[in-house]
Amino acid sequence: MGNWFSSAVSAVLPANVRDALLQDQQHRHDDDIDSGEPAMKRAKVARTTDDDDDTMAVSTDFWPAANAPYVQLKPLTDEDVFITEFISTHKGFSGVIKQRYSDFHVTEVMPNGELAQLTTTVPPEGELPTNRGKLSFNKDAIDKLEGLLTLEEVEALVQMCYHPRKERVIVSCSDDRDERTRLHTLIKEVFPHLYSRTLTPDMDDPLMPAAVAEATADTASKGNSAATATATTTTSSSSSAGGDEARGYRLEVTREGSSVSKERVAPGFRHGGRRDDDRHSQGQYCHFTLCKENMDTNACVRLISRKLRCKPKELSYAGTKDKRAITTQRMCIRRVRAPRLACLNRCLRGMTLGDFKYENAYLRLGDHQGNRFEIVLRNCTGTDEQITQALTSLGTNGFINYFGMQRFGVCAVPTHAVGLAMLKRNFKQAIHLLLPPNARLHDGSDRACEHYHRTGDAHRALVMMPRKCDVERTILQTLEKQPNGFATALQTLPRLHRTLYMHAYQSMVWNRVVSLRLRTFGRKVLVGDLVYNKDVKFNIRAADQRKKHAVTVTAETLHKYTIHDVLMPIPGQDVPYPNNEVRDMYASVLAEDGLDIDNLPHYILECVLNGDLRYMITLPGNVTWRTMRYDDVTVPLLQSPIDRLQAAAEGKTLPDPNVPTGQYRALILGFTLDVSCYATMAIREVLKTPTDKAFQSALNAYSNKGGQGNGAKRNHRTNNNNNARSTR
Repeated sequence: MGNWFSSAVSAVLPANVRDALLQDQQHRHDDDIDSGEPAMKRAKVARTTDDDDDTMAVSTDFWPAANAPYVQLKPLTDEDVFITEFISTHKGFSGVIKQRYSDFHVTEVMPNGELAQLTTTVPPEGELPTNRGKLSFNKDAIDKLEGLLTLEEVEALVQMCYHPRKERVIVSCSDDRDERTRLHTLIKEVFPHLYSRTLTPDMDDPLMPAAVAEATADTASKGNSAATATATTTTSSSSSAGGDEARGYRLEVTREGSSVSKERVAPGFRHGGRRDDDRHSQGQYCHFTLCKENMDTNACVRLISRKLRCKPKELSYAGTKDKRAITTQRMCIRRVRAPRLACLNRCLRGMTLGDFKYENAYLRLGDHQGNRFEIVLRNCTGTDEQITQALTSLGTNGFINYFGMQRFGVCAVPTHAVGLAMLKRNFKQAIHLLLPPNARLHDGSDRACEHYHRTGDAHRALVMMPRKCDVERTILQTLEKQPNGFATALQTLPRLHRTLYMHAYQSMVWNRVVSLRLRTFGRKVLVGDLVYNKDVKFNIRAADQRKKHAVTVTAETLHKYTIHDVLMPIPGQDVPYPNNEVRDMYASVLAEDGLDIDNLPHYILECVLNGDLRYMITLPGNVTWRTMRYDDVTVPLLQSPIDRLQAAAEGKTLPDPNVPTGQYRALILGFTLDVSCYATMAIREVLKTPTDKAFQSALNAYSNKGGQGNGAKRNHRTNNNNNARSTR
C-alpha cells in the first residue's frame, strides 16, 4: 500500500484513530490485491496518425496479459488531478463530509438573487373552475356526442372539467376514419380545453394503473358515476378478450397541455363565453421548484417526464445538482398546467414539486447566479479558535477555484484520460479506457470487460454486462455489430457524455497550470495576466462575452487588480492566453500530452472543444458557521425543506437536533458560490484535508463505528512530501 494514505491519516488524526484506520485500510488492501502482483501501470495514450481511422494503433502495455489476476486500480486522489495548493496559512483539522446525504444542502440562487424555495405544493388560484353552474357547453354538440359515445363516456368527459385528479379518459370509437374525425371535431367543439388523439389497436394503454385505481377509489368514497365510467372504460379497453389485436381503436382524451396529445385545440375553460385559463395571458411555461433528496437531477427529469408522458428534453433547468444531497432548484415545462404537476406529488418518491408560476420564458443552462450551501461536517476536531480562524480566512481570502474530484469521475479509469484519448483521435484507446479489464469495480461489470478484452467477443460481454451499466452496454452493442467501429461506438454515446470526457481533460490541465503558477509566483498579479475590464459592464454568464471583455494587465494598470481578479484560461478554441510565463506553462503541459497549444483539436466526434476563462481564486459569499453537539449519528442535523413544509401543514414544530451534552461535535457551514464553483474545494481550504473518495470513505467508516478524535495534527497528507503547500 502506498504511503499517501498513511501520510494523510497521520496528518489530521490522533494516534488511536490513525492506528484503527491504517489497520482497516491494510485489511482492505490485502483482500483486494493478490500478493506479490504489481499494481496496474498508468495508461499510455499513444501518439497517433492524423486520420480518423477506427483501427489505428494503440499502446497496449497498459493492459496486463489475458490471464493476469484481478488487481485493484489505484484510487484517484487529489494529487492525481493536481489539487495540491492552498492559499491560507491556518492550521487544519478534520471533519467528515457527507456522512449522510442530509448533511449536504444545496439551494439554487435565482437570477434575481433570491433563493429557490419550497413553500407550497398548491397550484395557483383560478387554475380549475369551482362553480359548475358557470360552465357552458354546446347542447347540440353534446347530443351529437351521445350518438357516438355512451352516456357514461360523455359524463366522464364532463367530469374532467371539475376534478383535477381525473387527467385522462379513454373512450371507444369506430374503426371508420371519418367517424373518428367527426368524434375529434365534436370533442374539440364541446371541450375546447381538452386534447384528443387516436390510439391504434397495437398501441399500449397509456393510462397508468395508478390512475385507474385512483378513479376506482373515488367511486368507492364518493359514489361518483363518472369516475366509474372512467375506470370501467379504461379497464375494459385494455383487457378485452384477445389482447391488443382485439382491442380496436380508442380515443385518449387528456387535459390541455398534455404532451402525449397529437390533436391541438384551443386552451381554456369557458365561463359564460370568456376564457379565464388562457395559457398565453398567464405564460406558456409552468415554472416550479423541485426539491429532491438523494437523487440525481437527470433521474428526476426522466421520472417526471415518464409520469407526464413527455420527452425529458421538454423540462428545462439552470443546472444539475449533487445527487447525494438535499437540493432545491427551479425547473419549467411547456404546455403542462400546475394542477397536473401538483398531482405528481402523490406518486413521486424522493422529490416534491411546488411553488408553481407561469412565465413566457423558459430556463436555460446557466440561468442562475450560483448556489447556496449548508454543509454539516461531523466529528469535527477543530477548536473554536481554529474554526474561527479558518472560516474568517475563507470569507476574506477565498479558495483556489480548482475543478473538484466530481469532475473526474469515480470509475476505475479517470474521465480525463478518456478525454485525452478522444482529443488525440485514439478512439480504440478511449474504448479500452471505458471498458477497463482486470479492474475490480464491484458492480458486476468487471467480468464482462475482462471477457471482452480476452476474447474480443462483444456479444457475450454484452450478455454478462449488468443492465445498469448504460455506457458500457451502449458501447458493446455497437462493437457487437462493428468489432472495429471504435469511433462509431463513441458516437452512440450521448453527446453530453462525449463532451464531459473532453471537458474533464481541459479541467485537469487548468488545475495543473494553476498549481504550477501558484507554486512559482505565489499570490502576485503579473504583468500580462488576464482580467476583466472593470470599466465595462457585460453579461458574465455568456462565454463569448467573457472572452470578448478580457484584457491584459499592463505595468500601468497593475495596481488596479488583486489575485481575485486574475483569470486563467481553460484551453480550447478561441480563448486568449496570458502574455507572460503562464502561457509557456500551458504550452508545456499540453506538449507533454502530445497536443499543440496553437493547434488544438476543434471538432471531435460532433463535439466542439471551446475554451473559456475562469477565476483562479474565488470568494464565497455570506460565510456563516455554527457548531452543534449530537449523540446519534443517524439523526439529521439540518431540516429539509420537505420536512419543514410538512410540519407547517400539520401545525407541528420540528425538534431541535442539538444535544448540548452530546458526545460528538459537528461544524455547520454556510456559504454562497458562483456557477461552476465546487463546495468541496472550499471545504478543503478550511480543513486542509484531502477530498478524494478513499480518504473520505475511511474517515466516514471510522466515524460510523463511533470513532472520535480529540485533536488535529498537521494538515494535508502531501505536506509531508512537499507536494502541497500554502501559497503566500
